[in-house]
Amino acid sequence: GKGKEKSVQGKETVEGEEEDIDALLKSLDMTRGITNCGFPKCGADGVQMVGTTCAHCRLRFCMKHQLPEAHGCGLDAKAAAKAQWAKDGGAYSDKPNKQKEAVLRNELQKKIAEQKGDRSRKTKDDDTTAKKKK
Repeated sequence: GKGKEKSVQGKETVEGEEEDIDALLKSLDMTRGITNCGFPKCGADGVQMVGTTCAHCRLRFCMKHQLPEAHGCGLDAKAAAKAQWAKDGGAYSDKPNKQKEAVLRNELQKKIAEQKGDRSRKTKDDDTTAKKKK
């Protein structure tokens, strides 16, 4: 009997903790209630409706200071862009997948074999025409 009570109580505790975490996350929402631009000495109103939230510092900014470079997150934005570029494959982002690569390789082999066949036919044809002329 006691084992079941513990599991029920443990489950209630976990649910209670989840509710506490949700409440904590709501309280940490930095964009709630902010109406002024986060850039020092700007003070533009209405950023709650029109402004944007920076992905790097999580502050709200007016349209004038919305770019990371305009409000001091330029280096973070540059590092994030480089990391994304490297993740996407860098300069070789159009790298073919293995199946497409195999198809292209087969097509190339067919073309090479066809060209070799054309060369050998030309050589034989040239030899027979040269013998007939003599």
